[in-house]
Amino acid sequence: MNQNHAQKVAGWKRKPGDTARRYWDQIAGDAGLNARAVRLRVQELVDMMGAARVDATQGVTNQAGASAGMVQHVAELVERNALRIAGRLSDED
Repeated sequence: MNQNHAQKVAGWKRKPGDTARRYWDQIAGDAGLNARAVRLRVQELVDMMGAARVDATQGVTNQAGASAGMVQHVAELVERNALRIAGRLSDED
């Protein structure tokens, strides 16, 4: 999977993995949206992802040819990235 397609986020070209909570105010402003509402929506989406993780992981694991270990590994990466983007996990964690 290629994640090196830079995007302009908060005034700078960034990879998707470089997006962090501190940019949401700028992103909201650039889009003409309320910054607090955007931050709250990001938190809501991250919470929904976390709540769906077990069922989603099980559903993918049950598919033919799926490797349970790989599915779990990807689920952990997705969750860590979502938590980092939401500001609940530092880059060092």
